[in-house]
Amino acid sequence: MANPGHFSDVLRLLGHFLDEQRAQAIEIVDHGAYFSVSWMTAGPGREERTYRAFELRQLLIDAKRHRGEASDARRLALTYTDILRAIGDECDQESWELLSVAETDEGFRMTASDQGRHVALTYERNEVALMIDEQRARRIQTGLAVNPLRR
Repeated sequence: MANPGHFSDVLRLLGHFLDEQRAQAIEIVDHGAYFSVSWMTAGPGREERTYRAFELRQLLIDAKRHRGEASDARRLALTYTDILRAIGDECDQESWELLSVAETDEGFRMTASDQGRHVALTYERNEVALMIDEQRARRIQTGLAVNPLRR
């Protein structure tokens, strides 16, 4: 559904949704025509949603409406918005086609396709934090908006 160069934006939107759900143990799979998103909540069982392109546009509208409402504690913590944006940015930089992202005990496992070659990486949480810092610095240097929901 998304093409290389757009995974950062799509994953950022899905991350924002997952942050709002107070999700844990997330998994995102690109099925081509749609994304499936699943997560654990405080209650029993897994939640799951699917998103097509028009539904992602609605997520963007909702995210813009709630911009700036995050608590100071959430701004300091690693959020799914930041984590997934960083992983998506890695895919975009490498021109990989994202297949899935899943939260594991070790961190985040990403699978992608690189011109037909399978790529599977696990990012430890401290690695993701460094990626986020580097990407923020790069966006500031290149003059892109600092607001994490605007680019």
